[in-house]
Amino acid sequence: MYAENTIITVPAKSYIKEFKKTLPAQHNNNVSKLIKKLQIAAFNQDFKTSFNKDKTLMTFARLDYNRSDFQIDRKFDFIDELILNAIYSFMKAGHTLFTSRKLLQHIFGNVSDHFQKEIVETIENHIENMSYMKLTYNFKDNLGNDSYIVIDGEQYHPVAIRENLLDIAVLELKSVTLKKPFLVYQIKEKSPIFKYAECFNQITSWSTEYMAVPCRKTIQNALIVNYLLTKISLMKNKHNNYVNNGILFETIYEDLKLDVNTRDKKKNIRNNIKMMFDHWIEAKLLISYEFVKSGQAFYKIVFKIN
Repeated sequence: MYAENTIITVPAKSYIKEFKKTLPAQHNNNVSKLIKKLQIAAFNQDFKTSFNKDKTLMTFARLDYNRSDFQIDRKFDFIDELILNAIYSFMKAGHTLFTSRKLLQHIFGNVSDHFQKEIVETIENHIENMSYMKLTYNFKDNLGNDSYIVIDGEQYHPVAIRENLLDIAVLELKSVTLKKPFLVYQIKEKSPIFKYAECFNQITSWSTEYMAVPCRKTIQNALIVNYLLTKISLMKNKHNNYVNNGILFETIYEDLKLDVNTRDKKKNIRNNIKMMFDHWIEAKLLISYEFVKSGQAFYKIVFKIN
């Protein structure tokens, strides 16, 4: 009999040692037009977006599956985006390994390792779904001519670039004492979404302490935190042309497709947003904020950036 325990135990220890590293101190967020288009584009359908101010260069892209027998009835969504951002943050911090719970700790700002089973399963399902997705894209000018790439000094016109949206390997581990199986993900390649964003300087970042808001740990609250911090960080960057006129509540509801069909649901979301802004005041990200009304209804959030 071969030494099965020796073969399995040695690499497993190195895996466990790596994913127990300190979480990334910075959270990176992809703000490219490409990732925004993915959230509304249908699978297997070409779409385009300009990627310069003059709108003379276009990205033509398509998202599909790399297995014909695998289909899921949903589009690329905000949870996928949140996960990709977190995975990229791990890569930037020099981590190639993570677990779903480690990813959640980062998303929620380095909180305790206790998350509802449903949240963990949601994250793992989205990771699995994305591992079956392929992104195909190429660059053309506004006349439809191919842009070129240079390889060893020679120009080539790429027909298309096709890559895994999320290229990871999965290690299945099971604790001998706790008898509980869990997954460790290994990042094999940077997502093409971030390769694209890096080319055009469309990534923003912030300290993960801003994500540790004292709200209930739900996916919806994580999405709202990510959405608001993205807006704030873009306004803080003087190279952007963002004017700080506040953030409309209706825009938050619509962009994130939140369920606000009752007053209580709207009030609950506003209360959570208030806790987020209070936390950012305490963390010295903001100087002040105010919820502004239009008539009897809350209209927008205005704030001063530190």
